[in-house]
Amino acid sequence: EDQRQRTDRLLRDAESQYVSLVENLPVHVIRKNREGYFTFASPSFCKLVGRSLEDIKGKTDFDLYDKELAEKYRADDLRVIEAKQRFEAIEAHERPDGGRGYAQVFKTPVLSGKGDVTGVQILFWDVTESERNRLELEKRAVELAESEMRKQAIFEVAMDCIIFTDECGRIVEFNRASETTFGYNRREVVGKEL
Repeated sequence: EDQRQRTDRLLRDAESQYVSLVENLPVHVIRKNREGYFTFASPSFCKLVGRSLEDIKGKTDFDLYDKELAEKYRADDLRVIEAKQRFEAIEAHERPDGGRGYAQVFKTPVLSGKGDVTGVQILFWDVTESERNRLELEKRAVELAESEMRKQAIFEVAMDCIIFTDECGRIVEFNRASETTFGYNRREVVGKEL
């Protein structure tokens, strides 16, 4: 076996391993050239958009998505190509059922052996459930902060003495009415036993 045959075999093996990896991961993989034409799409992406690889190759985002979304994708691709830097984001999208979905997106430049950018490779996967959980936690944190601010405002302007203690009987809160009534500053009593 001469050097060329060995190189060809190694190249085929590497390509086969790559395809096997792409086909078995829960990740959508696509590749586009500098002009924005699809040159590769994983089987999962083909299924997602309801088209065969042969039908996707040679198409652009404008052939698969509405104009506004296609313009966004193309602008992101161009930023990656021009800067030669990775792009990462969690993007919201409308789902076929009318709901809102989220995808984790990574875009990286595809480089030639000389280091020239020949296109962009995109990996993305669904993160709808984790993103919804994150948004729900953020919403609860905001609600809790707002509730705490309301409580604090009421606590401070109440005409009645309000003193909060912990389970050991130490003072943790002492409002202005308590300061006036008992003649102690809050800093003097917080942490002391009632």
